[in-house]
Amino acid sequence: VTASFFDLLGVKAALGRTLLPTVDADHAPPVVVVSHEFWKTKLGASSAAVGQILTLNNLPCTIVGVAPPDFRGVSQIDAPAFWVPASTHRTFFFGQGLDHFISRRAVIVSVIGRLKPDVTSVQAAAALQPVTQHLATTFPADNAGRSLRLIPITEAMLDPNNRADMLRAGNLLIALSGLILLIACANLANLLLARAGARQREIALRVALGASRRQIVQQLLGESFLLAALGGALGILVAYWLRDVLWTLRPRFFPENFVIAIDANVIAFALLATFVTGLLFGLVPALSATRVDLVAIIKRDRPTGSLALFSFRNLLVAAQVALSVIALVVAGLFVRSLHQAHTVNLGWNAKNLALVSAALAREGYDQPRSLAYYDRALDRIRSIPGVVDASLSTRPFLTGVNPQRTIRPQGNDDALRTRGQLMSYASTVPGFLRFMGIDLVAGRDFTAEDDATRPPVVIVNESLARRGWPGEDPIGQTMKLYNSETLVHVVGVIRDIRDTDLKADPAPFAFFPLQQQFMGQNIFHIRTAGAPTTLTATLRKEMQALDPAVGINTGFTYDEVIRIALWGPRTGATLMTGFGLIALFLASLGIYAVMSHAVGQRTREIGIRLALGAQARAVVALVLQRGVLVAGVGLVAGLVASLALTRYIRSFLFEIDATDPLTFTAIALILTAVALLACWLPARRATHVDPITALRAE
Repeated sequence: VTASFFDLLGVKAALGRTLLPTVDADHAPPVVVVSHEFWKTKLGASSAAVGQILTLNNLPCTIVGVAPPDFRGVSQIDAPAFWVPASTHRTFFFGQGLDHFISRRAVIVSVIGRLKPDVTSVQAAAALQPVTQHLATTFPADNAGRSLRLIPITEAMLDPNNRADMLRAGNLLIALSGLILLIACANLANLLLARAGARQREIALRVALGASRRQIVQQLLGESFLLAALGGALGILVAYWLRDVLWTLRPRFFPENFVIAIDANVIAFALLATFVTGLLFGLVPALSATRVDLVAIIKRDRPTGSLALFSFRNLLVAAQVALSVIALVVAGLFVRSLHQAHTVNLGWNAKNLALVSAALAREGYDQPRSLAYYDRALDRIRSIPGVVDASLSTRPFLTGVNPQRTIRPQGNDDALRTRGQLMSYASTVPGFLRFMGIDLVAGRDFTAEDDATRPPVVIVNESLARRGWPGEDPIGQTMKLYNSETLVHVVGVIRDIRDTDLKADPAPFAFFPLQQQFMGQNIFHIRTAGAPTTLTATLRKEMQALDPAVGINTGFTYDEVIRIALWGPRTGATLMTGFGLIALFLASLGIYAVMSHAVGQRTREIGIRLALGAQARAVVALVLQRGVLVAGVGLVAGLVASLALTRYIRSFLFEIDATDPLTFTAIALILTAVALLACWLPARRATHVDPITALRAE
């Protein structure tokens, strides 16, 4: 960060000082401000930490301050352990990292500014336009066509490029939570309506003794709010437990000290939801209970017959089924999406593959020394028992590492030939394509002869071949790289691969020989006979034997990389399945409750039917008919609503259409089976009604 970072944000050190523009400038002794978490967990929370030396990248830095406990930087996700002055970037960055940091084309810096009191964000955004124009005019090759965007820091604390997806995911979770709440409210409303029917004599007596309708409603609503309060309190307690469960689903890139806070805002929201819930499931039953026929009830005349098909209670059941269909369809789509992601063809072999990196640039290795080190290391790794083969590349797939450069295919497209296009690339050693199982569909692989003394060559994927030379044979074609007029010859074409994102369509991609397009940071790809984790210690030991000063990172296997890449689909499928099962359970409970109450209301009728010789099968069919019809209405309404609503989750799905017929059919069959079971249980009980008992009860 720049030395004015803390002052601009109004952050004061908890211990020592923060960075000072007048002190921590160019050529000043390197200093560092550590986070409060780092100070507490790594430095023993010692007040003597200020002034101590902290070694970063083999460089001794003086600790000048400790950040306050509640300061996590300007990102909601990332929580830095320490901050160093940006003016010392040449000290802390090396190799490709330094090249990227100082490149005018690299878009890696966020600028933070505080508006003057009388300046609006619109005015400030307008004031930035001359800066954009000046950069584009002064540095056309690097900045032409680029712009600056002003974003409130409260929004920028989530990556603006991913913020929309995060908000959609959050809104989806909130919507499904609300949907489950509505189903639960419908269930409770139905139960309270049934209870109100059982309490009609009590309520009638209260009214006869002078109680007003308002007093009755207040009493019944008070009972509903008591239920809601108990449920809300239990929900908050469960939320504390579920917070830890959710934390286990986090991706590896989340910092350990990331906080999921159940704070005052969350508690206030829960209390509001509790109040609204009590009102939702309590108001209609309370109003319904006050509509009583005093004479009939006091005379103990009992209602007979069944609920009307379109009664309020049946409509509540149909609504529960419809909402359950929506929840289950969303869950089904996420599960299908996860299955598709697991079975997707990557275009390369990820089985038993480990990733190991060596920090050569940090130790001052230049290109010749680095290439010699790589050759020795590959020979040494291949000799380890349990290692099948090893290779080298600048770019591990699916890890978020995505170096790009402007490539200008030379051909008939004027825009591509003169301006080019930013495309992903990697530098590799000969044999890497065979090692990774990447199919070569035309031309040849790199050889040891493709070194710095030979004309530059490149291998492109099918997407780049189609984009650069449509309808032509790409072998023998040429391209130019950014800021270079040297022709690079296409010698091979590979099939498209999934290199950056499992969900993204294959994009233009190019491989260069490492000896011709050297990059200082490279990753060893090591294929083992068994689980790569069993060889981690051996790999580290053998590589450190080459040069003990070189830092070795053996932290990744491709099994873990793919687990991280599938974190979104897997977490979505887990959460949505949980929501769907809860919805299914509540809906089946609602159907069962209503049908049980209907059977109770029709006891006399069923007893007469049985006394007159009706078969048990006919009684079951009689009860099932009404329940299946109500559930069927809800099922159809839910499927129609799902067709309209699932388009909003299309961006979360992996190679599955939001109207996937298999998912919709499966959910319809599951709901039908559950509804039949929920109706059959009360229907079966109805066949055991004793006619004499039923008639005597009247």
